[in-house]
Amino acid sequence: MTTATVILAAGLVTAMPAAAVPGPAAGSAFTAKITLDGRACSGALVEPALVLTAASCFPDNPQGGTPAKATTVTVGSHTAKVTSLITRSDRDAALARIDTPITDVATVPLGSAAGVPAPAEELTLTGWGRTGTEWVPNEAHAGKFKASAGTATALSLTGVDGIDACKGDAGGPVVRQGGTIVAVAGASWQHGCFGETETRQGTTATRVDDLTGWIRDQAITGTAKAIGHGVTLSWTPLAASDDATYSIYASSNGPAAVAAEQLVGTTKATTFLHSATARKTWSYLVKASNGAASPQFTATTRTRSLTDFTGDGKADIGTFTRGSAGDVFVAGSDGTKFTGTSVLWHDRFSVGSEIPLSGDFNGDGKADVATFARGSSGDVYVALSDGTKFAGNGELWHDYFGIADELPAVGDFNGDGKDDIAV
Repeated sequence: MTTATVILAAGLVTAMPAAAVPGPAAGSAFTAKITLDGRACSGALVEPALVLTAASCFPDNPQGGTPAKATTVTVGSHTAKVTSLITRSDRDAALARIDTPITDVATVPLGSAAGVPAPAEELTLTGWGRTGTEWVPNEAHAGKFKASAGTATALSLTGVDGIDACKGDAGGPVVRQGGTIVAVAGASWQHGCFGETETRQGTTATRVDDLTGWIRDQAITGTAKAIGHGVTLSWTPLAASDDATYSIYASSNGPAAVAAEQLVGTTKATTFLHSATARKTWSYLVKASNGAASPQFTATTRTRSLTDFTGDGKADIGTFTRGSAGDVFVAGSDGTKFTGTSVLWHDRFSVGSEIPLSGDFNGDGKADVATFARGSSGDVYVALSDGTKFAGNGELWHDYFGIADELPAVGDFNGDGKDDIAV
């Protein structure tokens, strides 16, 4: 029977003997404590919303997905709920996605597949498991190990001064001297651990130094919410050390692609407002400058309001004094009432007997105003909304439309998300 079988069959998850541990795990603030169903594991914060650990910590989720049992992650003073698990099929490794990104703790640096560590290289294993004298320590502890053997996906570790990993250390980060993570802890004989009498020694670990690309591929997840006539996008941040710039791609004709014609913006923030056309389903993809990219996510914009002057998704009211004054006043809606005293949005528009109408003529999600001179000129002027006023003096958008006593109308007649005019 293998060591791993012994430990998992006991319903336990696999800091070191106190005599061999110099103290708290200084410099390893990224070390995470994972708690589920009265059990504990360890892990490492590799991205603000991702903790790398051992898949064997979640025996009820061999294929990943939503944790079968309520699971939390604690990193420093932060405790977050695990919302989903992403497991590897080729080794004992998993990513736990948390509901609240932890942005003020430095993540463990990811490594590259540089081969099995040399036997002389000291590795540091950090975990929240038992020590030689403590059943449940109140802080993470670290111990020194060397790789006695290794393969492309696993390491056999021997503790310096006879130490071993203990229950609660499974998934804990194994870090090279340069600071990059090379493996996560697995099973052990638990030699020297509190309450154990085993004389044999040895700890197994799963290599993760070649999983940098896989981790980054999981790092960004996005959400899109149609608000008013635009779409507010947000996504999980990458580690601050990446200093990432994000490119946002959008398509209303199938999945978004990393293509120049679908690029709608770039930002260093993790939110973006896309002024999208109405009545369309948009697919989005966010790609970071370090190569990480999100899966597709979507939102459907709704039919535009002819009187949403502020662009907040609620129809407002406006009044045109016409005559010699030509004032235009707007009262915005808060969803329960039209608020406050109406505000002057334009002081010379639709004078005399001109006919004013409103609509979102440029498709930016904010309703604009148009005035029809009619008579013999047929001029049509438009003043665009910037969300707080109708800007400028009104621009001539048509020089012969709605003449004489014809009655103009506004609507999105061709379904492109921008309002048109008809008589």
